[in-house]
Amino acid sequence: MSRARVGLVLAGFGLGLSLGCAERQADIDEPELVPICVPAGAFGYWEDGDGTFIFAEDGGTPGACTCMTKDDFWDELGFEDLLDRALESCEAAAEPYDFAWNECQQKRQDKWFPVDARAADGAFNVEQLSCDEAVPPACAVGERSPSPAWLLVVLGLLGLRPRRER
Repeated sequence: MSRARVGLVLAGFGLGLSLGCAERQADIDEPELVPICVPAGAFGYWEDGDGTFIFAEDGGTPGACTCMTKDDFWDELGFEDLLDRALESCEAAAEPYDFAWNECQQKRQDKWFPVDARAADGAFNVEQLSCDEAVPPACAVGERSPSPAWLLVVLGLLGLRPRRER
């Protein structure tokens, strides 16, 4: 293989690698992800009837968060899973209190609702979740994940035949 052909193949390979990352970084009107949380506020009660608000281990409100688009939020997509996770968080936070009973299950069915965690200056963000998009791992410095486009470039270059002089 001639030096020119090797150079073209290497250039094509490099171009293919760079195109792969550029394609993934292209912003094609991807919807913004926002933190959506379910603060799982509930009370627990001891056998004597006394009760108290259930606090998480860190002193805050138990709950669960996820990232979703505003459209998914308004369409209530993924709410059941999020509410189930909030229930688990409430039950786990109630366990150390040794209550006779708590309102976690009842509140999960009747009262809890997901909220945009950015509201009230983030007061509802019970997990301190951030949905900021990071650089895709395949495009990070030092990572390689070539696009299929590079293969077409290389095959096209290899398909060039040297001219025969007559």
